[in-house]
Amino acid sequence: MGSCVSSESCTEETTETWSKEIDSESAEFLAREAENDEQLACLEGRMCTSGATSIASIHTQQGKKGTNQDSMIIWENFGSREDTVFLGVFDGHGPYGHAVGRRVRDALPSMLVNQWHELLSAECSNSDDNGSWVTELDKSSDVVKQNQHEEPKMFATWRESHLRAFTVMDKELKLHPTLGLLLQWDNCCDHCQTEEAERIKQCKGRVITLQDEPHVHRVWLPNENSPGLAMTRAFGDFCLKEFGVIAIPEVAHRRLTNRDQFIVLATDGVWDVLSNREVVNIVSSASTRAAAAKMVTYQTDMFLDKNKDYVVAEHQELNKMMFANHKLQRNSE
Repeated sequence: MGSCVSSESCTEETTETWSKEIDSESAEFLAREAENDEQLACLEGRMCTSGATSIASIHTQQGKKGTNQDSMIIWENFGSREDTVFLGVFDGHGPYGHAVGRRVRDALPSMLVNQWHELLSAECSNSDDNGSWVTELDKSSDVVKQNQHEEPKMFATWRESHLRAFTVMDKELKLHPTLGLLLQWDNCCDHCQTEEAERIKQCKGRVITLQDEPHVHRVWLPNENSPGLAMTRAFGDFCLKEFGVIAIPEVAHRRLTNRDQFIVLATDGVWDVLSNREVVNIVSSASTRAAAAKMVTYQTDMFLDKNKDYVVAEHQELNKMMFANHKLQRNSE
């Protein structure tokens, strides 16, 4: 899913040469990712494999449909702030979707922090106040107290940082179009689906459901029954980018309160079969923090063979939590 290659004008000789070039580029890409994995594994507070920390647990489970292309991350003390945690669940697609999922998981958080610091530095230099960027962030709580309907200044900066980081990440992935890679970002909110479909149609794309999947809306080329993407936002897309599929994220803000007990992020392997209420009940009944994520993935086994990634974060110790979502829903109770 995600590849769009025309072979009408290719001779046997050129096709063979083209295939060798793809294999070479793919091998180099995967080799670089393996080296990056080793370096990032040493970073304190960063966890990408099944396990638990003092505030969160993550779990992934291999399905029966080939390589698990999902990836996940918990990064505590994110951006050198003790009260900030980065949570991410990423769903890759295509023959090398697992490599792209890991690439975005590893690169996007760092890009986000860099953009965040650059924006804050620019704001501080243009301000009469010579305070640190930490002071600028802390002022956001005062803004909320003054007007509950006004966005905190920190969120405005975070949102701009997300947009910039996503743009950089999308451009990087488009440098490897022969890999046929996509990373999914799905609008899961019902009220957003109409707007997403309208954008696709305005760009001459088509949004159609299949008979065996009447609940799944897919994006198709104007004059071809291809590729049928179950998403409207994706990194590195070169097939449907002219027909409404975009890489611009939807960045949302929610101020956590004492009523919020935990945050759940998961791929479609979970949300396709479990409702928000069912997930809340499962997590609430978990005996330990480490068991919370495992219980949800086990509950989906009776319904699906898809790969599943799952993150549960406890809220008690967090004042602020910002995260980038790709093909996920969050649940707060």
